[in-house]
Amino acid sequence: MRTNTTIPVDLGHPLVQGDARRLDVLLSELRRTCLITTLRSLAPERRASFILLHVLGLSVEYHARRAQKQFLSSKALAFMLSQKRP
Repeated sequence: MRTNTTIPVDLGHPLVQGDARRLDVLLSELRRTCLITTLRSLAPERRASFILLHVLGLSVEYHARRAQKQFLSSKALAFMLSQKRP
């Protein structure tokens, strides 16, 4: 993911072509790429938690209620599956 190579990007860089607004676009793309790479490295549950809390801005209380419901649902499902069927 990380290399030891740093490429300087300034107004003279071919991707910028002297337009300072292009620096903002390149920086935004770099941030987006780093965030996506980091999110892909997380387990699905942690990824969902991060997105709910930090990207969508949902409250911790909402997230806790959602997580509790999922926990209880998974416990109920495990219980039902453990019961002998006739």
